[in-house]
Amino acid sequence: MDSFDHIDIELLFKSVVILPQDSTKKEQKLGVEKELDEPQSYNDKSSTSEVSEPQNTLSTPTQSCTILTTKELVENFIAEGSSFQKILEALNISTAKKHLTTDVGLDKLKEYKCVWCLGLPHDMEAKILKINHPNLILSPNILDLKTKEEKMAMYTPLKEFVSKNNDLFTSA
Repeated sequence: MDSFDHIDIELLFKSVVILPQDSTKKEQKLGVEKELDEPQSYNDKSSTSEVSEPQNTLSTPTQSCTILTTKELVENFIAEGSSFQKILEALNISTAKKHLTTDVGLDKLKEYKCVWCLGLPHDMEAKILKINHPNLILSPNILDLKTKEEKMAMYTPLKEFVSKNNDLFTSA
């Protein structure tokens, strides 16, 4: 194989930097082989069918779900008898607390099939909305909800969201 196809590079490597001195095809191939010391099987033409298969799986989410919140709220949410724990029990997804996290990058959110954002600042919510995730719900901080109307306004859409994604919340 004289040069890597553009698709092959994306599948094999997270990123490849081509310096100006590596501009010819022959030098480009040698530069990649020297820096990354790739196995000989990648140069074999017969492996193209294997390379095309992962391309389809890369576009689909790989992880089930995440519950994204702030570091300040995590301790309150994981405390025994907290409002968060009660909501999970009421929705029959008490095992979903293992999906609670504070550090998911915006680019990584698309890897999840289901995203529940809980109590995030408005500027962060705006950034998350810009990624256009197909299965996302934004909930306010449940500790700040005082009236029954506020709680119902948060709980009703959440209940619908969880019912559509119940298997993702209860998965391992």
